[in-house]
Amino acid sequence: MKKKIFPKIVCVLLSVCALFATACGGKGEKDADTDGTSVQKNTFQGTHVYDAPETDGYLLQNGKTEYKLVIPSYCSSTVKTARDEFLHLFKKATNVQLSVLLDGANENDTTGESGLQHSAHTKYISIGETSLLHSSGIAIDRMELGDDGGRIVTKDENVYLVGGGDTGTLFSVYTFMSIVFDFEQYYKDCMEIDTGVTQVKMRQFNVTDIPDFEFRANNYGAFSETSVDYDENNFRNRMRIVGNSWSYPFMPIHEAYNDINTKKDTIHNVFKYLPKATYQIAHPEWFADSGRQICYTAHGDENSWELMAQECAKKVENSLMLYTPDVYPDMNTATLTMEDNSDACTCADCTALNEQYQTDAAGAIRLVNRVAQLVDEWMDLEENEAYKRETFTLIFFAYNSMVPAPAVYNESTQKWEAMDESVKLHENVGVFLAPNNNFDYQTNIYAAGNDAGRNCIDAWAAMCDKIYFWTYSTNFSHYFYMHDSFSFFDTEGYQYFAAKNAKYIFNQSQFDQRGAYTAWHCLKMYLDSKMLWNSSLNTNELIDRWFNAMFKEAAPIMKTMFTEMRLQNAVISKENGFYVAGIAYFAVDKSSYWPLALLNSWRKYCDSALETVARYQDIDPTLYEQIRKHIEMEWLSPAFMTLSLHKNELSQKDKGELVSRFSKSVKEFGMLRINHFRMEVSDFIGGLQGEQNE
Repeated sequence: MKKKIFPKIVCVLLSVCALFATACGGKGEKDADTDGTSVQKNTFQGTHVYDAPETDGYLLQNGKTEYKLVIPSYCSSTVKTARDEFLHLFKKATNVQLSVLLDGANENDTTGESGLQHSAHTKYISIGETSLLHSSGIAIDRMELGDDGGRIVTKDENVYLVGGGDTGTLFSVYTFMSIVFDFEQYYKDCMEIDTGVTQVKMRQFNVTDIPDFEFRANNYGAFSETSVDYDENNFRNRMRIVGNSWSYPFMPIHEAYNDINTKKDTIHNVFKYLPKATYQIAHPEWFADSGRQICYTAHGDENSWELMAQECAKKVENSLMLYTPDVYPDMNTATLTMEDNSDACTCADCTALNEQYQTDAAGAIRLVNRVAQLVDEWMDLEENEAYKRETFTLIFFAYNSMVPAPAVYNESTQKWEAMDESVKLHENVGVFLAPNNNFDYQTNIYAAGNDAGRNCIDAWAAMCDKIYFWTYSTNFSHYFYMHDSFSFFDTEGYQYFAAKNAKYIFNQSQFDQRGAYTAWHCLKMYLDSKMLWNSSLNTNELIDRWFNAMFKEAAPIMKTMFTEMRLQNAVISKENGFYVAGIAYFAVDKSSYWPLALLNSWRKYCDSALETVARYQDIDPTLYEQIRKHIEMEWLSPAFMTLSLHKNELSQKDKGELVSRFSKSVKEFGMLRINHFRMEVSDFIGGLQGEQNE
């Protein structure tokens, strides 16, 4: 078998080397593409200033400190979490429990004069909007920072941590810990931080840390899980992911008015704006001929089109009143998005627009522009001041037939531009772009096969300065199989998206999975969180850090397994046409793709890795259990493939042992799904056990 497997891998090694390469060129740099042509790569210069030289003073000396932590007496649960995290991580590093002072400022005292006052002789670490901060004279540009960006500033002998919003204050704690104690979170049960620290020099902090992507969405079930373990329960925070849901920055649109408990949606929601049961009889022209979408032209009836726009605007206004900015500060965006199908309206007017602009997006842009204008006019009324959001944006979904932009490439200026004024996006309108059939997510973003996808994004970027991206990084039919999107979502890929006015990326992956994430999806989770914050980081270096942290001395073995799985994935992709654009539903579950000998070798790598770290069973049992689980999680992938594809080639004894270990492991992890279509792991195991009992 080996003669059939490994020579084949070697033969394609040269062709896939480019697939694994990670580089970061300067803006305007010309690089050779895979077909010999050249392509201009994009770079993005974010704001990640970690200026913090040591001073002659001490934050901690001989295991003792004079510093006290200060938080406002009146603060949000997020700021309280920032306090708890600072105390917890500081103690983990130093074994010192900091004292906490509540800044006694009155709840309504925005000057801070009734609370603690900054002094050159005090030694405070201030968290958030304290009176200390207000009296320090330190200027904080909250508009520049955004909700999640943060500042760390030393003035005299006091240190101030504060964000543009409360989440920025929380995230500034992690920036502080990274600088001072080399803190890093890799997975929910895996972190690194210096320990046994007794001496810490004071630093002259002048730190500004702003995420490259304003909104970083929850794309894995791990970010929604809760735990009784303190560290695991703060996993999402430490990965700087906000909210349990991927849609946290979007304002829900309700089917009915004036009730926050009625049916609602943030995506695929046009029928929440215009429920068919309510409007189809009176306004059949508002609905597509298929009945599965709305008609963005109202079948050419201009008066009815205006009424439709007004009704949509009222739904947005209803949500603005239900989700007031004082209670829901994150919700600065509403979506008016098509249903999840390809049945665009085929009436004469929609067909004419499609033929004119070569996309169904033109009609959506015109409607959303008008709705956004009406909402802006409503917010500007004096009686609606309490509901106004200065940065409010209305976005539509460029999905399926709406993915192409109504734009043309101007050869003389070498720039994309809107085909005419009517399809230019207004200032307060953005696009939620899901290039589902435009990219091959298993190749580098600059590969020749991705030219069309980049052209699509370039066209939209030229038309608006607010792009929200929906991308894909798993095989939705096969959660236990390797899906190699590492070359696409690398430094070059994230730099490209950051340079295209991207405010948000939902890199859809296994958000409906629970318990464990095999086939290297835990690594993807880590890379996504790091690159969404700072797209200039080197992905190869991050990968090495992750392997060393997760597997310790067994890292080289597991890295070899990872590399071989990537190579085999490249082989079957190239030989079977899986290097094609589109969402990943590839039928990779064929025995010829994953020979038994190869799967056996990968499971043996995992057993060898367990032997390599066995010494921790005696010297650090807790650490051993963590590493064991990390190895076992990756063992599940070749084990599942073996049981799915080659169970009849196994002896009864080998099959029984494999089924037993697999069942025990998935039960220990609490794994939920085999794929996105809700096939349960428990059903798969039940089938195997039933066969064993026959």
